[in-house]
Amino acid sequence: MKELGYSHVVGIDFSEEQINVARNKLGLEEAHLGNAIDWLNQSNEEFDCIVLIDVLEHLELSSLVILAEMLESHLKPGGRVIVQVPNGLAPLNPLRYGDLTHLRAFTPQSMAQFFANAGLAARFTGDAVSKNIFKRIFWKGFVSPLMKLAFFVLHGRYAYPLTFAVNLVAVGEKSERKV
Repeated sequence: MKELGYSHVVGIDFSEEQINVARNKLGLEEAHLGNAIDWLNQSNEEFDCIVLIDVLEHLELSSLVILAEMLESHLKPGGRVIVQVPNGLAPLNPLRYGDLTHLRAFTPQSMAQFFANAGLAARFTGDAVSKNIFKRIFWKGFVSPLMKLAFFVLHGRYAYPLTFAVNLVAVGEKSERKV
């Protein structure tokens, strides 16, 4: 992130091993051992971007609600939250049940609900597809359209963007206007 021009990068994780990697291998001086909700609760900092990769699926519902409420207050106007979670719509998703610590997977609809609770506008990045050209053609030309058709036939409609990749990547954005 520093290579992309960010000058103030902070990391929080409850894994001492991950904190050591952040500090010693990635050179992140501000890597803190602890719970992100506790850290945010004690901080009055505002950020341009908050990244939650492989975090939300491990949280109890009550913690998800608390975190959602805290995010908006820790973002600068126009700030973003980038989230990656297991996709509950992915066929044969090994990530949903492959880790005993996962409490849930998300869909575009539940991710939009999370961002709405945070007071953020939701946007989805679409299917994250392999760099392999043959896999990309197979996925975009066959698997994804077939899954969308099956979803439509079974449910009659869909109100949210459908993505069937293993991970769902979404962005929540705070309004530019100060409220």
